[in-house]
Amino acid sequence: MKDETVAKQLLNGVADVETDGVANGTKTHNDARDCDGARKRIRSNHSQSVGVVQEHEPVHDDIPTRIQILTDWANICTFLGAILAILAMASMWNRRYYLGMFLNVLANIADILDGPIARSLPDRHPVFSVVGCKLDCYSDLVSHFVVPASLLMSISDLNSACVALASLYVCCGILRQSYFEVTGRCAGGACIYGMTSDYMVVIYCLAMHLMPVVGSHCMVFVMSGAVLFMMFASLTFSLRSRRYDGFGLFTVTLFNVLLCLSCFALVLFEADENFGFTARILLVVHLALAYPCYFRFVELNN
Repeated sequence: MKDETVAKQLLNGVADVETDGVANGTKTHNDARDCDGARKRIRSNHSQSVGVVQEHEPVHDDIPTRIQILTDWANICTFLGAILAILAMASMWNRRYYLGMFLNVLANIADILDGPIARSLPDRHPVFSVVGCKLDCYSDLVSHFVVPASLLMSISDLNSACVALASLYVCCGILRQSYFEVTGRCAGGACIYGMTSDYMVVIYCLAMHLMPVVGSHCMVFVMSGAVLFMMFASLTFSLRSRRYDGFGLFTVTLFNVLLCLSCFALVLFEADENFGFTARILLVVHLALAYPCYFRFVELNN
């Protein structure tokens, strides 16, 4: 009876969570605060029930199975993003860079959409949201950090300096995920410190549009500079990212869809004699749309 009571209290503690949290602050930026609150309520209710906080103690009554978690539509979207990111990483190592970019932006879109999908499911089990926080965190680590690191190592032919830089970048991602997991949001939940990690995919994909112009050797330096900037942007306290939802969510999704189509065009026309000109035109278009559609949510942290 005591275990049953604890399980019910744990479930009641997260009953108001309807979103798929973003442990690194991506997507609509509404989800991470809910997951953080859910974790606190779990610990609080468990502490009141058993007199001690045991965060990892298993409670099995009325908890969905792992198979049931895999059938949740929002979590399916998260797993789809993870699969696309792994395929993108494989494409990078196979030197199919534009195909890898296309797959990685698709993964970014899946990352943006799984939160709205979660909120559209009225009868969704509350535990799915808490588990979804962790799933999203690990998926984003692959998509936003491991894939760009793989690109840098591949395009540099495993140059020692670039391998070291790529390793530091992945460690930066691990630190960012862990730090946000503990500290949560700033300004009462209105923003997070630094750029949210979904921006990392956009930054390196825009940089890669220069490859037909500058060549692969110069692109190593361009990508190294992009990775250094992404490390700063993800860890700095000088910048912060505001939450986006409603029309802001629409513009962010639209920009990512257009970038995805641009990467697909690069895949199709890679062998065309006007490939360099096409890449320059696409880069100019995306740079013109980048701030009004996406980067306007990043601001100085005064």
